[in-house]
Order: sequence, then structure tokens, then C-alpha cells
Amino acid sequence: MINNQIKKELPALLSKKKTVFISPAWKKNSSYIGDELAPSVKNGSIVRYKYLTIQPSAKKGEIEEVFWNKDSEYKLFCKHCGNAKHFRKKLQTDKTFGDILKRECPNYKATPEDYFNKNIGKVKLTRKEFQIQLFEEYHQNKKRFTVEVLGTISQWARSIRPSFKEKLAKGLGYKNSEEFFKEINKQFDLSKPKKFNVKIGEWIKC
Repeated sequence: MINNQIKKELPALLSKKKTVFISPAWKKNSSYIGDELAPSVKNGSIVRYKYLTIQPSAKKGEIEEVFWNKDSEYKLFCKHCGNAKHFRKKLQTDKTFGDILKRECPNYKATPEDYFNKNIGKVKLTRKEFQIQLFEEYHQNKKRFTVEVLGTISQWARSIRPSFKEKLAKGLGYKNSEEFFKEINKQFDLSKPKKFNVKIGEWIKC
């Protein structure tokens, strides 16, 4: 299963020009109590979450369902802003909810073309899943973003170096690597290295 939530990538996702999918290679383990990251209060006690690494495991040829905001209770989303908060739950299968949404999103015109189902489609992986690390660093007194392929480098990454960053960015739906890193940095803060799992595939025609 592939889940997407970054609004900058939504146009490429809906047009199915997006062929590269990245996801954080970590998750919180809320059962852990100790001196780790992200303290929070639960039942009057401080619980510190330990972040566990998610290793890449998908194989070439596997079929993956692609979603937008998979865990949302809603099924329909505005294609202009990517939000579902405008929709009333009882009207999620009703095409008459236009007036509810257009007050919130100026680009919404209350037509069926203005919303989409969160189940986007399916892709067939053309390469096995691999892992990258993104971070910012200083080079000759200038800040720059860096992408590092971890583990056994995939054939895809090897074949396109040194243009790897641009190929990655365009496959995700960005104009260039600068726009990609700017958005990912805003979402995940790359001042410290962050690992992401990468899946590459081709859309299956329905």
C-alpha cells in the first residue's frame, strides 16, 4: 500500500505522472518508556516515543494500491486543495455538496471533476524498494541539500547518477530538486538526516 499526503505532489498523482513514491522510514513505538525522542503526557505520565526504522521490503513486480490520505475517515477530496474537511460525512457519496466546499476552496466549482476518491489506482513496481537519506549540509560555506542512497544501490539509482536528485524530484511530481527539497524540508525538517523508503512503479490501466 502506498499512501500520499503531500499537497505539492497531488497534481502529478491525479494525472498519474507521479511514478516515484517516498515514505518516512520510521514510525513511533508508543509502548516504549525511556530517554528517547518526543515526550508526551499520557494518563499523567510522561511517555517517550522511540522511533523504529522501517526497512524497505517491497519487491520488483509487486502490485501496490495507491491512496491519498489513506487513514482519513473521508473518501472524497477536493482536487484543488487536497482537503476533505469541507465535506460533511453524510454527503460523502452525494454530488450535491458543492456549496459546502466552495466557501472554503476558491477554486472549487461544485462539479464532479472537482473532487476525487482517495483510492487513486494501482502501480506495478518496476524495481525493488530501496532507502535514501536526505539532509542539509554546508559545502564551501553554502548550505545545500543532499540525497544519499543507502545499502546496496539500486540499478535505477546507479544508472542515472549524477542526475539522481533531478530524476527523483521529477518522478515525485516536482519541477526540480530545489523545489522537492524545499517541500520535504518544510514537512520533515532535514536539519538532521532523515531516512525515506523509495518505491518506483508504473500505473496499471483499469
